[in-house]
Amino acid sequence: SGVYSIWRSNSLTFVVNGLLVITLVFALIFKVVRSWTIARALIFTLCASGALLGAAAILGYHGARAEAGVTYDTNDLAYLLVTTLPLAVALAIDGTGWRRWLFGSMAGAMIVATLLTESRGGLLGLFAGLLAVLWLRPTAVNAKTGAMGRISKTLVWAVIATLIGVASWPLLPASARERFASLLNIESDYNVQEEDVGRTFSWRRNLKAVAKRPIGYGVASSSALDLRLGGRFKTAHNSVVQIATELGVLGAFLFLRLYWLAWRQLSAQSARMRERATASTERIARSDVPVILYALRASLVASFVAGFFLSQGYSYLLYTLLGLIAAVALLDSNAGVTSSTPVASKWTRQRR
Repeated sequence: SGVYSIWRSNSLTFVVNGLLVITLVFALIFKVVRSWTIARALIFTLCASGALLGAAAILGYHGARAEAGVTYDTNDLAYLLVTTLPLAVALAIDGTGWRRWLFGSMAGAMIVATLLTESRGGLLGLFAGLLAVLWLRPTAVNAKTGAMGRISKTLVWAVIATLIGVASWPLLPASARERFASLLNIESDYNVQEEDVGRTFSWRRNLKAVAKRPIGYGVASSSALDLRLGGRFKTAHNSVVQIATELGVLGAFLFLRLYWLAWRQLSAQSARMRERATASTERIARSDVPVILYALRASLVASFVAGFFLSQGYSYLLYTLLGLIAAVALLDSNAGVTSSTPVASKWTRQRR
């Protein structure tokens, strides 16, 4: 798409410096992750990286929206944190001993830092990721959990999370409370009021432009298109619209299909473990394999929801996650089923 881009120099630069890195990251992750041990190590690295970024943002917070150095702005940081958060939360819930405390501390740092970014897209992604963890977990770790059991367990955890959120609300900075409260009164927000900078207006302008030129306007050109259409040289703040604008209808379809294929592969592996455990005397093991599978699905949910309100179509973390999922899809899911006494894994041990 750089050939027909309306901002050819920027498109070609991004192809060399951006898309090449994305391709290499995806291929490297896919090639390297050939066992559950390596998958565990990579997930731990992602969680630790997210926690360190969160800690840096918290320690560097001085009243404005939290950032982590000059590499990530507030929205980029929020996206990275909420996409990684479900991994840490799942491993904290299903871990034992010091592992539970370690991943719980990581998750706590990411949650606090996300709130301090004051990113509303990040907040929605945070809620979506946590809800996905609560919804997916019951059937992932227990093959006998039915629909009512799943609903009841999800509601219990949701009530607990809500109570914690309500208790924590007064502790947030006033600016954060004001921004987050605007989600309940969206009609007065600048996103639906100011035509030149409002996101809904930007989405509308971009989608109309795509209708006129379905092949797109070239990779990394959405800000130039925004300026041409009367905006302020900003991207669409919506990953799907961003990809559609730059790579066209086909590009948007393939982008959404990546999410769908990743979700389907993880769901299929979880279903195979559940069916095998249900159809025999075997059971889902007290190991981290089923935990990894549902955590990755929850991470996909958080990534998509946060990305729907942020420009993250080319996020390195997204394609790291997709590369990991593509590799995990080829691993033996039977590692998560056992017919004997469960043996403790690196992250979880049998509960007495």
